[in-house]
Amino acid sequence: MDAARTVPGRGPMFVFATVAVAIALYWPGAAALAELWTDARGDTYTHGFLIAALSVWLLWRRRAELTPESLPQPYRSMGLLALAGGVLIWAFGLRAGIQLVYLGGLPFLWWACVLLACGWRAARAALFPIAFIGFALPVWDYAIPVLQWLTVHVVRLALRITGVPSFFHGELVQIPAGVFEIQGGCSGLHYVVVGVSVAVLLGELRHDEWRTRLRWIVVAGALSVVSNWLRVYTIILAGHLTHMQSYLVRVSHYSYGWFVFMAALLAFFLYVRFRAPPPRAPRGALRQDFGSAPTTLGWLALVAAVAAIPAAWELVIAARLPADPDTLLSAARPELKDGWRASVSNSDWQPVQNETDAVRRWRFSRGDEVIEFYAAGYLEQRLRKKLGGRANVPGGIDTEVVDETRIEAGHRPFVEQELDRNGTRARLWRAYQVGDRWFTSAARAQFWYAARTMLTLRSPPSRVWMLRAACALDCIGAGQTLGRFVDKNGEVLWPD
Repeated sequence: MDAARTVPGRGPMFVFATVAVAIALYWPGAAALAELWTDARGDTYTHGFLIAALSVWLLWRRRAELTPESLPQPYRSMGLLALAGGVLIWAFGLRAGIQLVYLGGLPFLWWACVLLACGWRAARAALFPIAFIGFALPVWDYAIPVLQWLTVHVVRLALRITGVPSFFHGELVQIPAGVFEIQGGCSGLHYVVVGVSVAVLLGELRHDEWRTRLRWIVVAGALSVVSNWLRVYTIILAGHLTHMQSYLVRVSHYSYGWFVFMAALLAFFLYVRFRAPPPRAPRGALRQDFGSAPTTLGWLALVAAVAAIPAAWELVIAARLPADPDTLLSAARPELKDGWRASVSNSDWQPVQNETDAVRRWRFSRGDEVIEFYAAGYLEQRLRKKLGGRANVPGGIDTEVVDETRIEAGHRPFVEQELDRNGTRARLWRAYQVGDRWFTSAARAQFWYAARTMLTLRSPPSRVWMLRAACALDCIGAGQTLGRFVDKNGEVLWPD
């Protein structure tokens, strides 16, 4: 092999540079993480920057083991195929707005780049530092329903044992002095994630065997959960004893929780102090010689090219976006049929559809029949800019969905919902459109959008259509009014 093409003199800084380049290549994920870690309203992942700093420190701590080498020849093809599959899945998740994929997949992609560019020895040393960033990823959100359910039932039992009069309806807790709601934020997930991450870090720094590490995780996790139960119970108890005038109830129940958690963390460290076996000596650096050919600039260029596929796609798709968002929706007042008239909407119905590129609202009337029309369009979908998601609320804030079914009218599929807001009911019809295809599920529409975008390297226009009619005498009549209107005027609102 030509020596001029061999990559010479690589040390630990080459590994750090590889990680930095990998983070830059998947910058939409890194930017989403930064936004998540600074979201003071969500609170759950505000420890993210601390976890990231610890990951960098752990990697620097192992710099003696970060000796780049060539990946053995038989593993190069398999590793490159795994990276290619990972970037395709990540790109699909990014465009489909699947948070678990485009954020949860980041550590694998970063580590795969280290493996292919720097070899087994450096990848082995970088595995734990890179994986540790998982404690700052929103993959833990799926534990919220379980933790919330446990909190509700444990607090209910504690209140009964201590003689506090209480009535539970789902997550609502009514006591003589007032009402509390044990929301998802009261599940204690933040405390559990921080507690478990401390236990995992402790086991790594002590070089404990896996059984000891598992014990630290169980103890720290249990203490974190119990501390949250104690927090919720004592806040409700304080509300009962002070007729809802306690500082904990009125001002600072969340900060108070951290004081309780710190006490639990102190108990954990005392447990470790008195029950821990002696720390093990650190393992020596891996010195196995794989006997493979030197890494060349050509191989590194190939790895970089595969890793950069999503970034290249994003550049191409962005360059081909339409410049005028008004092309998404008709700007002119629709010429309706069958006696219906259009006017500017002044309804109190305020659907929440985030990051739209275009919005149109109309009020359609005929005699005493009134229909509110809402349309929103997207030039592209990504991250929090998408048709569906928990942040979007079609019925509006503080609206409850009483019933939901799927129907077809005017040769289009719709989701029909019966909504209730403060005792006032209405019927809502909703449909999603990506390109020329229609969907009743936002998730399916986003999946189709991601697949279409990846295949054509062009973002098809995406739209959500909604029609709402108030229930005057009954909601059946409101649904019939919507059906008659769509059958006569559907082709005016959304022509083929």
